[in-house]
Order: sequence, then C-alpha cells, then structure tokens
Amino acid sequence: RHVYVWDVSTLLGANDVAVSAALNDIVVPGDWAFIGDFSFNADATKLAFAVGNGPETENGTVFSVDLVTNKVTKIQERTDGLLFIRGWNANGTIHVSESWE
Repeated sequence: RHVYVWDVSTLLGANDVAVSAALNDIVVPGDWAFIGDFSFNADATKLAFAVGNGPETENGTVFSVDLVTNKVTKIQERTDGLLFIRGWNANGTIHVSESWE
C-alpha cells in the first residue's frame, strides 16, 4: 500500500498558482483496508497517520513518516480496535487515542 504526499507552494497572485513537483511515495507495511486520521507535526517535516481494517474484525496501527527521508516508523498497534490521532504533543510525540471522542 502507498501513501502519497504532495508539497504545494503558495499562491503567486490572484489567478496564478505555482505547484511544486515534490512528491513523497510512502510504502506502508501491512495490508490495510483504509487510512484514517492524519496530522503533520509543527514544521510539516513529519506526518502521522492511522490505518486500519474492519468492520468485522477491527484493528489498527499508527505510523509516522519523516517526509525528508521517507522513513516509516510504527508508533502503536491495536489488535482489538482502531486508533485515532489527536495531533502532536509539544515534545514531538504523537497523541494517539483508542476512542473517537
């Protein structure tokens, strides 16, 4: 499975848009049915995202990817339900929850 992240530059004028061709093609380990929540860190160099399977047997994992190196890191795994991302903590870790609320 792949996750694609594009880097889009700022507007040049009222009708002109410059688009960067930078594309990150991130290979996600495992066989996932869907991608859920995602969140960029404060300087947008890392992306955290949740993937999962369900609804018959729900399970999920949270990964982070360094958008400079494309290194994917498994953050947390849950075999009895899905995981949800609430954002990044001040210390650079990912705030993960087992509840949608």
